[in-house]
Amino acid sequence: MSRPFVAGVLLAALSLSTFALAEDIKPLYGVAMHGQVKYAAGFQHLDYVNPEAPKGGEIHLATAGTFDSLNPYIIKGVAAPGIGMVYQTLMANTEDEALSEYGLIAKTIEMPEDRSWVVFNLNPDARWNDGQPITADDVVWSFDTLMSKGHPHYRAYYANVKSAVAETPTRVRFTFNMAGNRELPIIVGQLPVLPTWHAEYDQPPVRQGLIKKEEIHHSLPAGMQAFAFNLRRALFQDVRVRQALGHAFDFEWSNKQFAYSSYKRTQSYFANSELASAGMPSGRELEILKKYKGQIPDEALNKEFSLPKTSGSGQDMRQNLTIARKLLAEAGWQMGKSGGLEKDGQPFKFEILIDTEAFERWINPMIANLKKLGIEAKLRYVDTAQYQNRMNNFDFDMTVTTFGESLSPGNEQRDFWSSAKADVKGSRNLIGIKNPVVDQLIDLLISAPDRDELVARTHALDRVLLWNYYVIPQWHLDYFRVAYWDKFGKPAISPKYGLGIVDTWWYDAEKAAKIASKINTP
Repeated sequence: MSRPFVAGVLLAALSLSTFALAEDIKPLYGVAMHGQVKYAAGFQHLDYVNPEAPKGGEIHLATAGTFDSLNPYIIKGVAAPGIGMVYQTLMANTEDEALSEYGLIAKTIEMPEDRSWVVFNLNPDARWNDGQPITADDVVWSFDTLMSKGHPHYRAYYANVKSAVAETPTRVRFTFNMAGNRELPIIVGQLPVLPTWHAEYDQPPVRQGLIKKEEIHHSLPAGMQAFAFNLRRALFQDVRVRQALGHAFDFEWSNKQFAYSSYKRTQSYFANSELASAGMPSGRELEILKKYKGQIPDEALNKEFSLPKTSGSGQDMRQNLTIARKLLAEAGWQMGKSGGLEKDGQPFKFEILIDTEAFERWINPMIANLKKLGIEAKLRYVDTAQYQNRMNNFDFDMTVTTFGESLSPGNEQRDFWSSAKADVKGSRNLIGIKNPVVDQLIDLLISAPDRDELVARTHALDRVLLWNYYVIPQWHLDYFRVAYWDKFGKPAISPKYGLGIVDTWWYDAEKAAKIASKINTP
């Protein structure tokens, strides 16, 4: 190829790139599947309606059958006819055009020529029934909830939506996994916007102080809720592989998107208690660990345990994935001709088994990150009976589970982690741990002569479990979330290890009378 031709190609490519970047994308008041919308900007009414029609009266419509649900967005039950009219959508279609939509909750829409994404700018006049503005977070929450808990129809209908992000309180962006599908921005405009849990507790009685919302902190052990590896699978027997996969879970982003950043990342099997190891090992804990030098990861003796972290923006996973690639390469995994990771001719693929759809929205972003590493992970949802049967028989690759802990750990640790239980079907050693050091530390913990020694021995066990990366830790709360009518009295000090409502709160007649007077005031 001659230099002038190369230069010409580069110049043409640069021109095309510049054109793409300079594409003039203006907010639209409406969008059509093909061509232009029928109605001009600022139109006052649709041709087939009478804006002068008198308002009032009732109409009764007939319908067949009955109903047992007021929720039209889930698969369970038969929804009441017309119940979908309670909530509105981002855009509204007309009945004299084949497929056009105009702003409803959204005021304007933005999209590129290839329709590879769409932005909805919300109408500042769009409000909930209590007068509070509808926000971009409400839209994202509605989408995520319908995708994770709603009728399966939504997962099929919006299968090409890669992400939904609130860019500002009134601007939400949907990015697609393909370009050229002209229908995608339109069907996203059909998304019903639903009230979040937070919105449900942002009603007039709350704002008036009649209902109180409180976060009552406690010191109960949170245990370990996590993605658990099945070490019986050869795929997960290398600790470097397990550590690498942990770098694909962007907790901070998911916590922000799905839980208002309310959760804390779990950094211990005994989180939120004095039993949790933290910082550098020292004192009696370090003394115990030194006895196993050479049998445990060196880091357990001289390094603070910490999990991968991001800013939560969704834009800075590159460093974590780079570390993951390095660990996987050290473990012998290389990119194959198929474009995926391979070792000894075998692809890196596994299944994540769950029995509740609540985790789906948390897992799918991790699956996308694993794909960037060349790993094929699939989510498998089964009913509770099948799930329990597979757990009993250790028939899974990875699952989401919780290892609950008490303030006084003891014999149950054998069922969780001991070698003797690894092959006993139905045991709680789901992971399949067979580690002589863990076995000895469990025996030490059970035989602890006093509280101080129990805490030190638990710290040692905790640290060895963490540094072996048997799980990818998830999250926990260190408080109770309580909403109650302000007609109770309670002690100034809350119990450390319980909520105490039934045992320690009392009915306050004076407070109750004030609430009654405010409720009954016209």
